[in-house]
Amino acid sequence: MKGQLKHFLIALISILILFSYSFAKEDIIFLYGGNAWNLFESYIKKAEKEGKKLKLGDLKVKVWNGKEFAEYSIKWQDYLKGDPVLKLWENKLKNVEAKYDPKAVETAKKYGWVVYGIGSVQADSSASENISKPQAKGSCSPDAESFINLGIQSVNNKKYDNALKEFKKALEISPTCPEAYGNLVSLYVIKKNYNLAIDTYKEGINKAGDNGFLHITGAIAYTKRRDFDYALIALEKALTSGFKDKSVLDGKDLEPLFSAKKKEFCGILERAGIVLKKCL
Repeated sequence: MKGQLKHFLIALISILILFSYSFAKEDIIFLYGGNAWNLFESYIKKAEKEGKKLKLGDLKVKVWNGKEFAEYSIKWQDYLKGDPVLKLWENKLKNVEAKYDPKAVETAKKYGWVVYGIGSVQADSSASENISKPQAKGSCSPDAESFINLGIQSVNNKKYDNALKEFKKALEISPTCPEAYGNLVSLYVIKKNYNLAIDTYKEGINKAGDNGFLHITGAIAYTKRRDFDYALIALEKALTSGFKDKSVLDGKDLEPLFSAKKKEFCGILERAGIVLKKCL
């Protein structure tokens, strides 16, 4: 009896939640150009920064699956699981690929849906204008940063081919973005392609200029290739460009450099005002 009462109360609460949502206007969001959950989460964060108040239970998400528009929404039965609404969305979208198709994007706009995408941002006229304008060294557009974040998520999930695509898309949009180059260097290091990592580092310095993060990835790439003298140069440039993360400086990636060039390594850190226990 108690079990039945419990299920009845849960169902009643869910119905009340659904009832309260039914009076709100349902917003339809069309996502394109990547994993639907990553895109949805990015859209939510962007909306929050802009001060928009979204009722997540009201939203409808549409994606182009290559053949037709697929729709996802939160049903009242979903609330019976007891999960937060954002978790419900994650469960629905985490395995959904939101494909990019310019005709689908245009159709979504004609229908008046909210259109949000990361892939192929050239479809957005404002993004195209940004691409055509010369960009200062060290600049990263918001769209490029979104690609970088997707790439980092792919790296964390060990989907390295996807990460490579995302970082390269970021560079297509912002060819002067040091973070895109740095993450690409790091990816090549993970894949143990040290020559390509170093070539990418050099290209990044040429196009994006001095940047602490980019230089430290170069130092790691040189260390992995055991070019310790070049690694020291990149390390010093990283510190003079503002890189101060001790967890990286004291991490395993630079340990071979420390072991081979302890005096020089510690001297560079000392000149930058950074003290590591192993240098004392």
